[in-house]
Amino acid sequence: MPTPEALAREDDVLARVCEALSDTRRTVTIEERPDRLPPGQRVLNVDALLRVRCADEERIWAADVCTVPLPQEVAGAIQAFEQRTLPELDQVACEAGRALTVAYRPRLFPDRVDAKTRKRRHDADAEAAVEAARQAARLGRDHPPKSGDELGLQILLHDRPTHADGSRVSFAPFVSGSGASITDQLRRDLAPHVCEKLDKQLKGPRTTGYPTVLVLDQHGHPGMRVPTNFLASPATIRLVLGECVAKHPGVLDACVLIDPNNRVWELIGRIGTPVHDTAA
Repeated sequence: MPTPEALAREDDVLARVCEALSDTRRTVTIEERPDRLPPGQRVLNVDALLRVRCADEERIWAADVCTVPLPQEVAGAIQAFEQRTLPELDQVACEAGRALTVAYRPRLFPDRVDAKTRKRRHDADAEAAVEAARQAARLGRDHPPKSGDELGLQILLHDRPTHADGSRVSFAPFVSGSGASITDQLRRDLAPHVCEKLDKQLKGPRTTGYPTVLVLDQHGHPGMRVPTNFLASPATIRLVLGECVAKHPGVLDACVLIDPNNRVWELIGRIGTPVHDTAA
């Protein structure tokens, strides 16, 4: 079941698409939200039906939203760091009477690194984070990131005992561009999700005559455990998307991207102009 944050972000994404793609020659509005209906009442298994008015034509398009994810191992790195540090960081925040935000770079390892070495590095990172938090609390000021620190650790002290959600500690992971190429990352981590969307969500509507659009979200929402891949350019995403479309011909008419700055890009096709038009 999607979280309230995920549902709100999906609403925001669809609203942004409609607003950005509407002008004097074309209007795009949300007609229906099949994904919000009870399972037994869903005729189409998509996130939205969009009403598109273009020139003298009006059509309903089937739309589905897909997040552009970071590499799979990021989730494990985030979990390893936060599980190790949270109890002690929470104690530091409690004793200081000030909420903490911990910004850090999740540590990723090449496949050749053994489990013992990974654990040792994770433990060292956790110890460094807790010590930095203690120092910040003792001095009463933020701990800035240090040059050359692989963890990129930063501790922010807030002038309140808890965050809005009641917690004393929040984490803000960020990811650098090191490691596998962005294209390879997208082929491994985005392509399977896109292919699944094409096969399981959009193929059915396309078969029954609906033009289809896939909406890729590169911005995401604050509640996501793993950030979106904000490093990938629209051109790189288009390249990988094209490879997916080639594996599922005749399914996708258009693709729209919401980039890390919430700008809207039409990557493939144009909403209002079906590529695989079966309408009379």
